[in-house]
Amino acid sequence: MKILFLTSFYSGLKRSVETGTWNPSGMPAIYKLLEGFKEKQINFDYCFVDKNITTTKEFSINFFKASRFFVLGCASRYKSINLLNKIIYKPLYFIKLYKFLKKINVNDYNIVYIDRSNVSAFLIIHLFFKVNGILRLHGIGLQYVKFKKSKVYFVKNVFNFISYKLPFKFIIASRDGTPVDKFLEEFTNKKSRKVILLNGVDSKISEKKYNNNNNKINFLFVGRLEKDKGIVEIVESFKRHKLKDEIYLTIIGDGSLKEYVRKHTSQVSHINFVGSLTHDEVNKYYITSDVFISFNYLGNISNVVLEKDIENEKDIDSNDFLGENVIYVSRKTAVESLMNTINILHENDKYLEIFKFKVRENLLPKITSWEERINKEIEIIINNQIIL
Repeated sequence: MKILFLTSFYSGLKRSVETGTWNPSGMPAIYKLLEGFKEKQINFDYCFVDKNITTTKEFSINFFKASRFFVLGCASRYKSINLLNKIIYKPLYFIKLYKFLKKINVNDYNIVYIDRSNVSAFLIIHLFFKVNGILRLHGIGLQYVKFKKSKVYFVKNVFNFISYKLPFKFIIASRDGTPVDKFLEEFTNKKSRKVILLNGVDSKISEKKYNNNNNKINFLFVGRLEKDKGIVEIVESFKRHKLKDEIYLTIIGDGSLKEYVRKHTSQVSHINFVGSLTHDEVNKYYITSDVFISFNYLGNISNVVLEKDIENEKDIDSNDFLGENVIYVSRKTAVESLMNTINILHENDKYLEIFKFKVRENLLPKITSWEERINKEIEIIINNQIIL
């Protein structure tokens, strides 16, 4: 069996592709799957779609000597002219994709594994080539809402809508707190086989304790610094809170609001903006934190939340997926609601221990290791079987 991956050019894999040395970061669901393929000696090649360059190049990575890696540049020469670029991007994408697939003889592959951002690629594969497709879905909250409510968005993304309705051999979706069940039911082909899986976590749980801020409640935010993650409301809540000597917030992450966070926290003694860290470095902060804050308005079971649960922290959440094991914060009054929750935790330390117990007893047993998670997906891809 031979598989072709066709996905966005994830930032966590760019360094590995550009240097030829395997040193991945970012989304484990992809890079651990590739490592699982190598371990089980499954042949694959990989094509990254880059919307920012015009050329297509081939690379090699020393860790995967039997695999070829391509970066397919789909930007137009007129990308500086915003309106023109928007009009011609999709036709150009289809043309470049068709030529690339024909050049590498995509019919030699058994399966093309496609991510959500490139779902429309299967339209070309389905019409002009005879290869089965597997669709990998994650983070579809915003797309679900816009497909339902925005006619303008629907028109702009009509090729994506059509492509979701095509008969994929399998659709593998992440249980990430987004309305993935509804999305699969309403927007995908009824004949496509579907499975929803939780992401995994590293099986080892750190035991070493690091020094923290004594006699303070230590809060932690880990994630992309974007508006939909609620980082603006979180920063505002802590800046305005009167318990400045009793609480401490650590913020870890990168994103378009990085400078906003830096500017609004640099002079605040009880907020520490760390920036971007490696996976192992982040684990140190999980261990020393008492409370993890997740304000992701588009889904709250990302990998940082699962890893937090492994370290048995209490979770403040703004999504209703995690049951009664977390404290909920109102989205409509997020700043005031979070400030009130901080007061409650400060006034009653038993409350904090109750929720730590709930996480340990009710959430931890549901979490699997990455090895188990990847083995399930490989079984689906290779043998067309679901093992749950």
